[in-house]
Amino acid sequence: FNDEYNSKKLLPKTENKHHLESLIIKQCRIPFDRIEQLILISLPYLKRLQINAIGVDYADGRQWERLLSTYFPCLIKFTLHTTFPEEDASTPTLRTQLLKTFETRYFLSHNWYFAFLHHSLSPTIDLFSLPLLNNKIHANLYDTYIEKTINDINIFENVNELSLFLANSNENLKLPKSCFFNVKNLKLISRFRHDERQPRLLFVDISHLIIFSNLESIEFIGNNFPSSSLVLLDYTTKLQSLSLSFSNLIQMTKTLSDQHICQQLTKLIKHLKITSINDVNNFVLFERLPLVFSHLASLSLSLVNPKDLYTLMILILQKMAPILKTMNLFVEAHMYGVGILNDFMSWLIGYLHLHELEKVDMSFERSFPDEIILEICRYLHPIDILLSFGGLNYRLNQTISDFIYHVHLSSIISYENYLHLLRIILPSIWSLIQSLKISNCQVPCLTKLFLDNTDNILPLNLKKLSLFHLNTNEIYNFINRLMNKTIIEELIIECSDIDFAKQQELYGFKMAQMLFFHHPTLKSIELRGDIVFDLSHLSFLSLSNSNDSDSLNIINIDQLCILRRLTIPLQSLSSLHLLLIYQSHLEYLNVHIGDAKSIYDYKITPFPPLLNLQEFHFRSDDLSIKFENLFELLTYFPNLKSLSLNLTTECRLFFDGNILQTLVHRLDSFQFSIARFLQPTYEEQTLSTFYTPFWLDTKKWYTQCYWHIDEENLDSDYFHIYSVPYPFSNFDIYKCTNENLLSKDKLKSFTKVKRLDLSETSDINIIPFLKHCPYVHTICLNDIYDDEENYGTDEEEDITDQNDENISINDIQSTYSYQSTLPILSYVRYLILLALPEHDLEFFERLVYVTPNLNRLSVFFDDLLEIIHIPQQNLCKILQNRIYQLEINLDYSWSSVDIRRDIPKILRIFSNITSLTISLHSSQKRSSIIVKEIIIHLLKYQTNLICINIDGDSIIAFEQILKQGGIDLIKTWLILSDNDKKDKWLKSNTISPRNSIDFNVG
Repeated sequence: FNDEYNSKKLLPKTENKHHLESLIIKQCRIPFDRIEQLILISLPYLKRLQINAIGVDYADGRQWERLLSTYFPCLIKFTLHTTFPEEDASTPTLRTQLLKTFETRYFLSHNWYFAFLHHSLSPTIDLFSLPLLNNKIHANLYDTYIEKTINDINIFENVNELSLFLANSNENLKLPKSCFFNVKNLKLISRFRHDERQPRLLFVDISHLIIFSNLESIEFIGNNFPSSSLVLLDYTTKLQSLSLSFSNLIQMTKTLSDQHICQQLTKLIKHLKITSINDVNNFVLFERLPLVFSHLASLSLSLVNPKDLYTLMILILQKMAPILKTMNLFVEAHMYGVGILNDFMSWLIGYLHLHELEKVDMSFERSFPDEIILEICRYLHPIDILLSFGGLNYRLNQTISDFIYHVHLSSIISYENYLHLLRIILPSIWSLIQSLKISNCQVPCLTKLFLDNTDNILPLNLKKLSLFHLNTNEIYNFINRLMNKTIIEELIIECSDIDFAKQQELYGFKMAQMLFFHHPTLKSIELRGDIVFDLSHLSFLSLSNSNDSDSLNIINIDQLCILRRLTIPLQSLSSLHLLLIYQSHLEYLNVHIGDAKSIYDYKITPFPPLLNLQEFHFRSDDLSIKFENLFELLTYFPNLKSLSLNLTTECRLFFDGNILQTLVHRLDSFQFSIARFLQPTYEEQTLSTFYTPFWLDTKKWYTQCYWHIDEENLDSDYFHIYSVPYPFSNFDIYKCTNENLLSKDKLKSFTKVKRLDLSETSDINIIPFLKHCPYVHTICLNDIYDDEENYGTDEEEDITDQNDENISINDIQSTYSYQSTLPILSYVRYLILLALPEHDLEFFERLVYVTPNLNRLSVFFDDLLEIIHIPQQNLCKILQNRIYQLEINLDYSWSSVDIRRDIPKILRIFSNITSLTISLHSSQKRSSIIVKEIIIHLLKYQTNLICINIDGDSIIAFEQILKQGGIDLIKTWLILSDNDKKDKWLKSNTISPRNSIDFNVG
């Protein structure tokens, strides 16, 4: 009965009679006459009726008397509570008239009595049966009025929780004496203004309504209470729980120095809640807190600033942990991202262990149910979970077993913690690990750390291995040296290598042999990123350009891996044809054809049909791919059920729905994204060939498109059509100036999109895409500009210029709220800034405001200087608070002068970063000296840096450093620099074998 009333959708009047005897209706919004016709008159055997409704029509006793006396002859108990706007009975005369309709012989003979309750701070009036059934009620101390049909009755005998509003009034106390005699939980809500004179007999008046000796909890809500408020403690002998704000605690107890009040608090209070803590530097109060509240069982603290959590915990935890059974922490400010809270949770667990607070009856583990521990784990990175709970005891290992079976290494933690993890914790669970994921994304040297500290072996029972952001050399080491000793069934590799072409000349052939020939247990391979196989890498399968029949004798077909799932980047379709000859058992195939650097013959090399293949994903950046190439290829997949195409091509046939239909008409699922650098025709712009019965009715496959036409420069034309909702994780919006979008009733959110690449487009055109991608994690900006000409021309996208020089950090949520309709993008963690439009920060700044959980930024140095030098400091403050991982791409060759000038500026703004990556420019001269200058200069400043990575295109400089001693050389630099903080950095760091230097610091 909570739905809004809609007369067009009401059910017909029922003619059936039911034997129901008891009925409770809550929050009923349906008009009285309709609820009567729909339900009530069909229940002649009803004995008990309880109804809670909204609307003045339920407050008419005449209607109720007619209904009850006519249709409910068996009714024994009737309970009513209705709420309606004050204007429906705004005068005492109107309320008296309504109440008299319940003072008839019928109601009195059944002993059914009623009352009105209303007070000046409420816009509504309540009419209810006596006594009031609810156990909670809100009332105003002086201006609450009650009108009832009987005097001799305890109206509020069921009420045990009272919220009492306190405000000055010219009225005297209106409520009956001791009317709230059963109240155990009292909330006092202050409406007093600052410096306003308060009622002299305030607490005397409250004592006329409440029996203080029955109270078990008191909560002070608001400010400006009398400083003597805690005089109540002298009369509340059963009181155990107290809740008040930080400022009220200081005022009412004189910073816990009032001896009498403190004695009462010590004697009574077992449960304390302090809200709005905004001054953790009040050391006097926090030192006295454990002494005064020495018998606490639970403590709840609510802070304004989450950064105060650390200080507060250090001040309180060690002294109070031995007595507390429960401690709750709340953060009131919503503008801070979850990253800050995640960091705190990780710190807290570590703090407990470092200070041996588990001895605080580390019944932390015995008394905490598994559900609580798992809830804590939701806020921690898998590495932090292993560091905090792994190996403590059997019970905790069972609770976190999922994190033991599936190990994920990627987080930015100290070098010492990584050593503890790799040398102590992982060996203790080595045989249990079934899945291992290693990502160098945040810590580029993580792979080397892993290999150096695990004796170059993988867990014996490992079934799934995932490697992300590794270079080709590291991938080769894993595949060639480690995998042959395992029973791995699933392998995922993402290569990130700026020098992959040269490296694959060395390693590609051997890796292909290992993946597709030598490993007997592999069932699924997923390869992504910069790694690309071509015919030369697969030549061990067949000498494809030879007619020599003996060429196949070089391999034993029986030793080939029988793969079920394969994701692979290839140089051409020819490579795919060759591979599929020897992988005929595939059920899932995902292929990415790169931008071919040479001409290939796309004529199909015949191979046996893949009878088991049901799902095929095909992505191509090769503009020369033709429709007929794909059509012919699909004939070899006779049982295919699902197809996805992600193409950039010059072939116009892919943009004709009638022709594309011939390719996909037998499929159960078809999804696509197809783009070209050619001007669309009018027919293509209107999508007329996709608005046919086949696409819309038979298959229900919907299509959208956008395009850009440049009459002066044909090379700038662009046309992009795609399925909706968009089916791929990466969505590239390039030069979007015109769109053909579906109506809102057919358009669903693009939930699969995790990365948006936005290029050379105005904000007006990309805002719809931002709104339709609620779970996007990464946004890449390349020359996105504010379309000032469109401001105010579209009601939905009304954008107004605003000068925000005086906006504070507290105004983040409201800033630009009327300038644009950018949605809040809560899932965005990573922002990549490739280029600013003529160094205009406008859109970038607006985007930062709506990404509250942003913590990683990649930016070119010229644009970074624009950010640092802007006159408005608001953006800098936000970035300072949010960014923990910064990646700087240098636009030019850096000199020692540049380093000394710019490093302090960067660290001043990005003072909270824990990870810094600097990518040197390809023209960088004297690289080894520059690397030395960067490292020494970074370490001069007091920062939170844990990981420093310096990389570049040139391998020569890094090879020179390696030849001169590698890390030992860098340590020598630090020693000679006479750096005050060198001891911390000398403990731990590493250098990657090829083209980067990584520091991971304890």
